[in-house]
Amino acid sequence: MLGLARTVLDDPASPYTEVRYVRLRLAECLTDALRVAESRGLRLPAPGAGGDVAGVAEQHPETGYGQAAQNTRSGLWS
Repeated sequence: MLGLARTVLDDPASPYTEVRYVRLRLAECLTDALRVAESRGLRLPAPGAGGDVAGVAEQHPETGYGQAAQNTRSGLWS
């Protein structure tokens, strides 16, 4: 999907209907990604519920995100 989106959006002569189609598909992809992330987040134990889940670090005191999530988030926009 990203390959199609880049091709269409990089071409200044892309027709409006193609740009609209890409916009709709990207919104669907983001909706799916959010649904999966929320679903996985609900499976994590509540803070202070005792013990770490394998591979999940303690939350960062300022952001509330685990260290792995912190590193991923900063890598997206760097």
